[in-house]
Amino acid sequence: MEKNDKKKKIFLFGILCFVISIFFSINSFFNDSIINFDKYTKIAEKNVRENNFRIAYEYFHKAYNIKDILPHQKCYILSNMGILSYQMRNREKALNYMNESIRIGQNLKGKYKIYLMTAYTKLGHIYKTEKDNDKALANYTSAYNSFSNFKSLNEKDIKYALRKRKTLIKNMIEIYKDRNDLKNAISLKNDLIKIEKLFSLIEEKNKEQ
Repeated sequence: MEKNDKKKKIFLFGILCFVISIFFSINSFFNDSIINFDKYTKIAEKNVRENNFRIAYEYFHKAYNIKDILPHQKCYILSNMGILSYQMRNREKALNYMNESIRIGQNLKGKYKIYLMTAYTKLGHIYKTEKDNDKALANYTSAYNSFSNFKSLNEKDIKYALRKRKTLIKNMIEIYKDRNDLKNAISLKNDLIKIEKLFSLIEEKNKEQ
């Protein structure tokens, strides 16, 4: 009887060790994925700033190919790959990436809607570059309406969101002015002033700390 109990304990201990090893393997895998995603995106973003579009595209592509990245990460990566493809003169691929980014972004919730706003804005930039102001404005308007809940963001994200929002609104104002639509241009100008005031308040708060 004691012999059987001992065998049972050894068996259960073996199972426990196996489960623990699986847990740590999975945990290690996810940690490595997060580290690689951050590493690749930072390299890509640095190369975007330096106008090394092909290298930036390659690293965004590496980040996208990491298994189990989250939907908001996919949305972010695809919109960047889209605008980079356009800058490398591959319009068809660019639009495919942008549309897929928007498709994913439309299912995002809460603070992650900021990535949908960014995707629509980038697609608007493509059409604005091509002087197709109707499609540009349609996408800018979708971007404008897709996210406004700045209170859901932490300080780092809110500054990012405000910068993106400012760029978006400035482009919309420019198109409305070209159309002599002063009513909408003035309305957006008032929004821009509010955003700039909010941004200034955040900067002042940081200086006081």
